[in-house]
Amino acid sequence: MLESAWHKRQKGECDSYRRDLFLHYHYSAHHLFFYEIIRQEMYMRAYDVERENEKISLRVMLTQGGTGFTLFINNESPETIELIRLWIIDITNNFHYNYSIPEEKKVLNPWSETFLSSFELKGFIGLTRRNYYVMRLVTSRGNIVETPPFIAVPGPVTEPPWLSLGYIEACFNKAETPVYDLSDSHLKTTPYKGGKAYISFKNIGSVTVFLTYESTIVFRSIGGLEPKCYAGYLVEWYCYVWDPKVEKWMLKDSGTITHVKDSKAIYPGEVVILGFEEPSEIPGSGAGIREGTYDVFFAASGYDEFGKIFFASIYIGTCEIP
Repeated sequence: MLESAWHKRQKGECDSYRRDLFLHYHYSAHHLFFYEIIRQEMYMRAYDVERENEKISLRVMLTQGGTGFTLFINNESPETIELIRLWIIDITNNFHYNYSIPEEKKVLNPWSETFLSSFELKGFIGLTRRNYYVMRLVTSRGNIVETPPFIAVPGPVTEPPWLSLGYIEACFNKAETPVYDLSDSHLKTTPYKGGKAYISFKNIGSVTVFLTYESTIVFRSIGGLEPKCYAGYLVEWYCYVWDPKVEKWMLKDSGTITHVKDSKAIYPGEVVILGFEEPSEIPGSGAGIREGTYDVFFAASGYDEFGKIFFASIYIGTCEIP
């Protein structure tokens, strides 16, 4: 049946309406999509500005004979800051603890100051007197602010300008020298059973360090009716390289350590074997160590490439001497 002119006009107007409606929703969705992208970008830019604006200063007052503290927190910015966690790093023992900020202390208004006491931290175990610490405060925007290193003694703390942090970036090597763990030889993997003691030491930090004769290896007895402790001074160092042609460790360099002669420069990434005199109850006497089971520690002492001194106690492991 042939359509009349009126029907054709009506059909054309209907098709035109559908087309206009489709284009309307298409462009509306298109604009909404780009609006959302722009809105998110503006939000992130504002977030970055707020994060950069955050500025916090910290001040520590030690209490309870150096085992507790009060941390004064000053917001020196126009932003409201939310505090999330407090990290306490025991530099001496190379260990850390982290605590949640109490709800009533989380929000720090612009240009205001608050304080956080160790009494307010759930599970706080106390500082160890004479150990060195750093405190790090984390905000909800991801900023981290930390105190200078300080020693746990009563009173206000000041930054020791002579203290190096290089020593905390060290580990005991397991594969890059003949000594895989505590050994009685610098060229064998035999476990320690008395006499001179050897460990493999790796500088995994970014600072060159030197070790002095005041570095010691310490044996602390486990169990037994009469607890005993023994120590031996650091007296020598060795550097070995693996020769794939002969499949052997080859001595590259070595030296002794005395009260007037320190170790070689131990560069970042370098591994050395450290040799200690036979441990005794009176270090240096050569009296020897008894049979038993011991926890073993390395008491490292030295200085770095900037002339800053360091000292730390690093746990090696358990040793049984027959």
